[in-house]
Amino acid sequence: MENPLERAARDAERVRRWFASTERDYVIKVFAALVTSDSQIARTPTCAVVSVEQVPAWLASLPASRALNPDRRGEVVEQIRGLL
Repeated sequence: MENPLERAARDAERVRRWFASTERDYVIKVFAALVTSDSQIARTPTCAVVSVEQVPAWLASLPASRALNPDRRGEVVEQIRGLL
């Protein structure tokens, strides 16, 4: 069976490469997290482990991206919406 922490870290790397594939004058940081109720799973250097209740606090704890202004954020949102 595939390790969910490794899978989440690989998925985050794929997302980072996907964003980097578009010509931009800024870099988007991507963070991996596994959302689970299993308290026995330990975080790794490449993937956080949080419960559903901890997601808002984890998101708030991430460093703010100075490069991601409102226009750029809108561009990223539109790119993601184009996939859905």
